[in-house]
Amino acid sequence: MMLRALPVLLFLVGNVASAGIDYALVPRIAPKLMKIQAAAGAGRVSIGTGVMVAKDTVVTNCHVTRDANYIEIWSGGQRFVASGQSADLGRDVCVLFGSGLPDLVAPIAELRWTQTEPRNGSAWRTLATASREVKQPFAAVDAGRKAVSLHPDDPNAWLSFGAACAAAGRKKGVDEARAALGELDPRYVEELKQITATP
Repeated sequence: MMLRALPVLLFLVGNVASAGIDYALVPRIAPKLMKIQAAAGAGRVSIGTGVMVAKDTVVTNCHVTRDANYIEIWSGGQRFVASGQSADLGRDVCVLFGSGLPDLVAPIAELRWTQTEPRNGSAWRTLATASREVKQPFAAVDAGRKAVSLHPDDPNAWLSFGAACAAAGRKKGVDEARAALGELDPRYVEELKQITATP
């Protein structure tokens, strides 16, 4: 059962075969996994796994929750109702918000790549988005910078980096992202403007 829960922990790796997770951490993380149950009407229910990454904040996969009109988070036999979610459907990462959840924050920050870091920009963009959503802007900036260094011609990498810099209050980084986007695809400049204008 523990191995079926690993995809939630591995979402940052993407599809890179050369990267892995330090499996010594799995016994510490597995007890902190939560069951996600999403009701989507007509009796349809999707079930998945989530990991708490901050107080009352759980990360799961969007394919579990995207059609739901009601989401429950189960932990230790107790049921909690998700009060909201933030979705990145393109990367299949959803951040669920609740209240009164048990304090089971997984040691995500301690995860180490066991071989080489992924050379997949989407993995780093996903980490940047997740870090920003759980209010860890400096980790988001680092991940966004890595995505940009791997794929300097990818406007999505620059958008992720610019949004992370805005969350961290790094105007120079936002300006750098805006300039790069202006050269790569000006449509993304407006999107970055909308993201950075959001409180």
